[in-house]
Amino acid sequence: MEKLPIRIWDEGRLSINALEMNRNGDYIVTYYEGQPDHWNTKPPLMIWLQVGMIKLFGVRELSIRMPSAIAVVFTFITLIWFSRKYLGSYKPGMIASMVLATTECYINYHIGRTGDYDALLTLFSTLTCLEFFLYVETNRNRYFVFTLLFLLLSVYTKSIQSLLLFPGILIYLIHERKLTSLLSKPSTYVGAFICTTLILSYYIIRNIKDPGFINYVSENELGGRFLSVQSDQNHPFTYYFFNLIESRMRTWWIAFPIGIITGLLYGDDKIKRLSRYLLFVSLTYLVIISMSKTKLAWYDAPALPFLALGCSILIYTIFQRIITATGNFPKYQNRYISGFFLLLLFVTPYQILFNRNLNTTENYWEKSYYDLSYYLKGISRGKITPAATTICYKDHKAHLYFYTELINKNQIIFKYKDYTKLNSGDSVLVVEDEVKNYVRNNYTSIESNVYENVGMFIIK
Repeated sequence: MEKLPIRIWDEGRLSINALEMNRNGDYIVTYYEGQPDHWNTKPPLMIWLQVGMIKLFGVRELSIRMPSAIAVVFTFITLIWFSRKYLGSYKPGMIASMVLATTECYINYHIGRTGDYDALLTLFSTLTCLEFFLYVETNRNRYFVFTLLFLLLSVYTKSIQSLLLFPGILIYLIHERKLTSLLSKPSTYVGAFICTTLILSYYIIRNIKDPGFINYVSENELGGRFLSVQSDQNHPFTYYFFNLIESRMRTWWIAFPIGIITGLLYGDDKIKRLSRYLLFVSLTYLVIISMSKTKLAWYDAPALPFLALGCSILIYTIFQRIITATGNFPKYQNRYISGFFLLLLFVTPYQILFNRNLNTTENYWEKSYYDLSYYLKGISRGKITPAATTICYKDHKAHLYFYTELINKNQIIFKYKDYTKLNSGDSVLVVEDEVKNYVRNNYTSIESNVYENVGMFIIK
C-alpha cells in the first residue's frame, strides 16, 4: 500500500486535510495550507478516519490509505452476509466478492488502493441499498434503521453521490407495487426527518464556523460538476458503459446481463426479485452519472458490488448445476469437481490481481509526473540526501505537500517558490518541463540532474 507515492488531486488533498486536522484539532472545518478548504467541500468522515489512522500509525501513506483498505474488506463481508441472510447460503456472496476483487478497477487506483473517498462510499452505499432491500422483503424495522444509518454515513463520506442510487430503488418499489405501502408508514417520515436533520446539522455547524461554506457547497456539489465540464473530463454519454466493458470490468462484464437474465428466467421468486433490484439500481445509477457533464472513471464505483452480485447469479447457477449433475458421485468427488470449476474460473483473474498489486509500477505516462514525489519520499525515509530544499512547481501541489510536511518534521525545511521570481544564489528543484524551459530561457543557471526527471538549477 505504500509503494506508490501519494497521488495528486483527491488523495493529495485529503492527506493535507487530515494532516492539518490532526495538527489543529478542528474536526468540523477542513483546512488546506492553513485556510478553510473551499475546494473540497465534502463532509469529513473519511478525513476523520485518516486522522485516527495517523494517531495509530503516524504520518505515512499507510495511514491515508488504510480506511480504503478496511472498506474493501468490509464490502466483501457485506456481500457474504447479505447472501447468507437473504439466500440462505454464503456461496453467492463469496462468488460476488471474488468477482468484485478481480475486477480491473476495484482494488486499484482511486478505490481500494488509495486514500480517496470511493472505497468508503462504495461500502456505505452498498450497505444502504442491501439493508433497504431486506427491509422491503421482510418489513422488519431494524433493517430500515440500518438503512438510514448507512445512508447518513455515505452522505458524510461523499455528500450526495450515494443518493444517485435512489432513483433505481424508486423504480423497483413502483415495479413491485410497494411504494404506496412504504409511504403509508409514519416510520418512513420520522426516519427520513431524523436522517435529514443529522445530515444538515454538519453543514449548518460548518457554516457557522466557516461563514459562506454553504455557497461553496452549492457551487461544487449541487450541480457544479454535473452541469458543467471540469478538468477536461468531457466524455460521451456511453463513456461509463464502454469503460466497464473495455477496461474496468473487462473480465466479468458479460456475466452481468447473462446473470440477470438467468435470474429472471430460471431463478426462484427470491432470485427474480433480487435480479430486478440489481438491474434497476445499477443501470439507473450508471444512466444518471452518464448524464453528468463531468465524467471521471471512478464515479462508477458504487455500482460495482451490484454488478458483481449480478455476475454471481450466473456463476452460482452453473455451480449448482454441476453439483446436481454430479449428485450420484461420492461426496468428496462432488466437492472436488465443483471446486475445480471455481478454480478454473478464478485462477487467471486472481493471478492478474496479485501481479498487478505486488508488482505495482507507474503508468508510463505518469512516471515523470511523480518523479519528484519519489525523490521527496526517499528524503522523508532518510534514503536520499536532498540536493536543494526549494521547490518550483506550477501544478497542483497537494501530493508534494504531504512529503514536505513529513520532511519538515525531521528539521529539514523545504519551501516552495514562484519560478518566475527566482534570485541569484537560489538552488531549486524542478520536475515539470514547462518550468525547466522557463528557467533555462530566463535565468543564467547551472543545471544538473538529481533523480530521474528531477533537475536542480543553481541561479547565478
